Amino acid sequence: MEKQIHENFIKSSNLIFITAGLGLINFFFASDLLSNGFNITVAVFSIAFIIGIGFLVRQGYNWMKIFLLVITLLGLVGIPFTLKNLTEKPVVGIINIIQTILQIWAVVLLFKVPKQTKN
Repeated sequence: MEKQIHENFIKSSNLIFITAGLGLINFFFASDLLSNGFNITVAVFSIAFIIGIGFLVRQGYNWMKIFLLVITLLGLVGIPFTLKNLTEKPVVGIINIIQTILQIWAVVLLFKVPKQTKN
């Protein structure tokens, strides 16, 4: 019997994959940050990490909602940097804000998944 995945897991993972795609687009607008190997490694790891989260969410792992909530809350600490990006590199800042909104939306969708009842 195949496990039924609630549609909010799929929607949430789609939003997470979109944020990863936006991160790739940001590479082109923040190319100065990718001037050395360490920054490139961090950027690639970050995108891979987000894709991994999206994959686990798509599999319907309920614990991912807590994990994603914690990661998103930790990410909100970076809002001052996002605002700085908005003034220095407007496109990068706007993409960062869109990513934050999509990630929050993904978390909300996960918390709207009803708890499964045992028969």
